[in-house]
Amino acid sequence: MRPPSLNLSIDVPVPSLVRTSHGLPVDPQVLNKQPPAISAALAEILNTPDAGKLLLGLNELFGSASEYAIGGSVALALHHRSITDATARRPNDLDVVVSPSGMDRLSDLDHQGLSQLGFKSEPGNTESLSWAGQGHESLVVDVVPAKNSMAGRGFERRQMHGGVNVIPLEALVDNLTYRVRSEPANQQARSDLARGLELLDAAKGVA
Repeated sequence: MRPPSLNLSIDVPVPSLVRTSHGLPVDPQVLNKQPPAISAALAEILNTPDAGKLLLGLNELFGSASEYAIGGSVALALHHRSITDATARRPNDLDVVVSPSGMDRLSDLDHQGLSQLGFKSEPGNTESLSWAGQGHESLVVDVVPAKNSMAGRGFERRQMHGGVNVIPLEALVDNLTYRVRSEPANQQARSDLARGLELLDAAKGVA
């Protein structure tokens, strides 16, 4: 089953094409495009009506939707919604697993390029971004390299849901299992692992 294909319409005036100091063109006009179908589900999970704008910004940030996948607790929440048709706990950050070419593109963006797409970062650190929807608190976006990263495992098996790639549930459970073993005192990881295992069982029942 897939998350409901509901659109979150947006109409946000943005500046014209901007070229960063590195020479990489950034087009803020992409934020006015039709957002991915999964935007409505993500808006509910992240508790922000601007999720469509966020996804369009990520597409431009990394080059295309194929260059990254939603991972971590948000991916788990998307699978939860898809399987049970209910919204799980609301994560306070968003993990995106990014391909090598997407990471290269990100490294070529400067502060101006990031800000034109609605993102901010600390100087010299582009693997932890912040994004603020209109009138909402900033959302932390953690950038996870798909290559040579334990948290990035499963990227090669990413699945397209409503116009956005999502790390498969099986890979999320594998990653959580490793995390619980390496961090036995991490109660949130234990809770997420238990939920992931329940979702795997539930998915078998509806397959």
